Amino acid sequence: MGPTVFLPQRQFWNPGSINWNPSKPDPSDFGIWTAAYDVSGIRSVTLMIRISPGRKVPAKANKVYAGGIWKGLSMKRVPLTGPLAPTTGPLPEYIADLFQANVTGVTQSLVDYYVQAVDSLGNIRNSSLQHVYVANKVAL
Repeated sequence: MGPTVFLPQRQFWNPGSINWNPSKPDPSDFGIWTAAYDVSGIRSVTLMIRISPGRKVPAKANKVYAGGIWKGLSMKRVPLTGPLAPTTGPLPEYIADLFQANVTGVTQSLVDYYVQAVDSLGNIRNSSLQHVYVANKVAL
């Protein structure tokens, strides 16, 4: 069956371009984070990225996992303890760990990405495929 993998989130939302504050563009480098859990334990969590230079990508080419060259970035486990620990009552029986990785050195390219988690039994689960265009750092 594979681990549970939550929908990956991105910070900065609009890398290399303007998000909400025109006087402060987002940097081109950005992070991806998600939560993952499996009752048998997590062996690894990997951010998979595929970079297509430019804005013009053939229709549907970036909407499938197949094709292109995928690069794996190991995601660092960040246990949800201390200030990140849940404070709900009652406490949950199981708590997913947070995983994060950074994408650096990419500009003027479309980045397709997904998270692949492997549990201790070797079962694999992929998140949904997501995309972001990374612009050059905006000159004001």
